[in-house]
Amino acid sequence: MASIFKTFNYTGSLALSSYTLPFTNFFFKPEFNTEGIRSSTRVLWDFGDGTSSEALTGQHSYYLPGVYTVTCHFYDRYGNVTTETEVVSAYNFITNSLSARATTTPVVLSSGKISNPITVTRFTSYQSINGSELTIVPFASGANDDYFDRNLINTYYGHLYPYSAFYQLQPVSNNLTEFVEISTFSTTDDGIYYRLNGNTIQRCKSTDSGSFFCGSSGTATVFYKSDVVRPRVDLYFGYEPGTLLYAGNSFNTVLTGVSIVSNTDYHHLSITSCGLEAEGSSTNTYSINKNKFANTKIGFVIKVKDSNNFTIKQPLESSLILSLSLRDNSVMYSQAVFESNTQLISAELLDGIYKGTLTFPNSALTGVPLQNVYIQALYYPLNQVNYNGETLALNGELIGFGSTQTEFSSSTAIAVSGRSDYFNIYPVEGIYTITKINEDIDMTQQFKDISLQPLFLNNKVLYDEFLAKIFGTIESSQTSIGKLTYEKISNFISNNKVLDYSNINSLYSILEELNIDTLKFSENNYRYPADLARLIDLLSINKSRLFGGVNYYNENFDTHGYQDSELYGKNLGSEISIFDTISAGQPILSYERFGNVFKILNTYQPASIVGSSYSIVNYTNDWGWGLVLPDTGYGDKISNYYTFYYHITTFDGTITDSIINFADPNNTLTHNISSYSDWSERDGIIANLISNQLYKGLNLFD
Repeated sequence: MASIFKTFNYTGSLALSSYTLPFTNFFFKPEFNTEGIRSSTRVLWDFGDGTSSEALTGQHSYYLPGVYTVTCHFYDRYGNVTTETEVVSAYNFITNSLSARATTTPVVLSSGKISNPITVTRFTSYQSINGSELTIVPFASGANDDYFDRNLINTYYGHLYPYSAFYQLQPVSNNLTEFVEISTFSTTDDGIYYRLNGNTIQRCKSTDSGSFFCGSSGTATVFYKSDVVRPRVDLYFGYEPGTLLYAGNSFNTVLTGVSIVSNTDYHHLSITSCGLEAEGSSTNTYSINKNKFANTKIGFVIKVKDSNNFTIKQPLESSLILSLSLRDNSVMYSQAVFESNTQLISAELLDGIYKGTLTFPNSALTGVPLQNVYIQALYYPLNQVNYNGETLALNGELIGFGSTQTEFSSSTAIAVSGRSDYFNIYPVEGIYTITKINEDIDMTQQFKDISLQPLFLNNKVLYDEFLAKIFGTIESSQTSIGKLTYEKISNFISNNKVLDYSNINSLYSILEELNIDTLKFSENNYRYPADLARLIDLLSINKSRLFGGVNYYNENFDTHGYQDSELYGKNLGSEISIFDTISAGQPILSYERFGNVFKILNTYQPASIVGSSYSIVNYTNDWGWGLVLPDTGYGDKISNYYTFYYHITTFDGTITDSIINFADPNNTLTHNISSYSDWSERDGIIANLISNQLYKGLNLFD
């Protein structure tokens, strides 16, 4: 029996396949001239995807790709049915796919080094996009090698880097980029639009008439790094399960035949506080903090780096020895004590690091900090270099262990060196002390001053040994009972009611009184130990409020009748006779006797005076002094109305409105500390004060 219907695609051609686009329909047309079939026949179409139609000519586009069985039911006028099927195929116009291609082939990587970028290209059909970012998972063969089974990451920390991983170059800050380890990644996302132009499927813009979103494409650049030498590694890339709709994790690609060769580019040693640093960059994220203290263990980690600043975890032979010293640019400090569990950078179990501590005795500082010191490290072959225990030089750089110099010849084995960043070592007691107004109280002396009984006046045991230990003296800590109590009473108003000066707890109470939302503030309002809480309260105050200002007043003229007073008349100089010669521009004052008013005079040369010197007795109104005189008050009569003095222009110079008491003998801060470079910069005075308090509170001083 001849076919009762024919299948056409969107071009009008006979075809059993088409695309899953709304404008690429199948057309199913009955053959009415076939025996037994007439135009009055009823037709029922079953398109095989759960949809049907009773139109005489079937027309249908499929949403998902696949193979579908189309069934046509023909009913004649008597109810007899004739059934026929046809199998059609629907394809995605944009096929879900991934491909990976390295910059150079074959792909050869040096162990521990990130190189040879891999470009991953993605195409995704519109049905598979679930509205979220498409995620790709990279993984490599060999992930179950022996060294992973031995769980060394928990034992040796890794050291802080995995033995193999994928990376991307990503921005971090200040226009800098850094290799960042990734477990998944996404590509760029570019929409793909097409439309039907006649019988042709045509690429178009999203804004063009008849355009349809057919899918998207994108690329991403990733890198693979392995610390282990391997003859072959296969790299796989697949969509994360659940990322694509109507598709599992079956769309993946593989980059085969990657080989990892040994990295012998032993270039320098890196010294950081914990071993964390940017791979492939000289950026030192975790430098040794500048505020270090004597009698504490200063931790550091040494790693071998190649010329591109990548870590080599299979570094050097065990025959090499590591020498360490603490130096500044001219002196080596032999008092430094270095400790570690090993004296070489171990290549065992892919550790590849040296973890040690440095301790400097407080007694060697004698109260003066070491400024801008650094750790110098040299890793050299003991059996091939005439090491005399004093000095070594490498590539013309003086390494320095004494005064005698020995050069490495080009024929010697590998020797590498490095130094840490600069840091300071401060005395245990610290070098900064910050004191508040009304903390300069000697409670022992207070008791002595108020005592009226002669018996107590001579009782050294009562005052100097008993009460002094309880309440403190002027030299006592700012958190001693006496100073703490006296300061809280004397500064009660400012501590509790003045917004600019209040401590953190009082600030919180003030905010609540004013009905200000304190939710965000409460999240960061921590409870600190007493000594640290005092510092936090002080250092949280704006610097200008904390330090106050310099009194630039230079018009303190009234002596109030005192002779040689340290308080009054500080800017009043000696008296000037009206017959004395004064110079143009010389600072002088007039004192109006009847009004008790001082006035600073403009003594620049009057126009009516010839020469640069003149006398007050010659005064006329065109001098511009503004003196108030009767007509008979000029000449030698001027002294009946005014007295003249030299003006001492020195500023008062005292500090006003400060919270810090700069007059306290315990205070070590000066008022001329700059806002940033000394006070609040990273590792500045604020950081030093807090660091010293933390070391004390945590009992880190030996």
